[in-house]
Amino acid sequence: FGNTAVNFCLIMMSEASWRKNRVKNMRSKFKDLQKTLPLFTYGTLQLPRIQSIFFNRIIPIHPCSLRDYSTLFIGDYLNIYPNPGGIVEGRLLWLNEKEWTICDLWEDYPNLYSKKVISAYSKKTPEIDYKALCYYCKIHHRVVICRPFRAGFV
Repeated sequence: FGNTAVNFCLIMMSEASWRKNRVKNMRSKFKDLQKTLPLFTYGTLQLPRIQSIFFNRIIPIHPCSLRDYSTLFIGDYLNIYPNPGGIVEGRLLWLNEKEWTICDLWEDYPNLYSKKVISAYSKKTPEIDYKALCYYCKIHHRVVICRPFRAGFV
């Protein structure tokens, strides 16, 4: 029993260390991108009242869309998923470093949500695409109950 318990503890300690390093590496991976890329938001972060609470200011937004994706709720969390022909309406927000940190905390990054670089298309000039960072939920493979997102629901 003693050796098994010790081995289990060593495995758990190494996994915790691995997770800590993984989180650190993921954060540093996007640190430089956050300085130049906007955030594509498709949920609560685009709402002026949420922005004023979180950032103490209303951030100028740029309406845009994300092609070939759709939204769904995973429990209480809005998420995007690849869907050919789908369109997700959203906004681009240009954030400073402190605001990115607030967003990471709000989205429980990197535990619940992760980030990826996407191409968002301007509503004013659809031929122009913007590279942006976007949060997406990592637990999509554990979905039990989903409900489609409807504009104005959030």
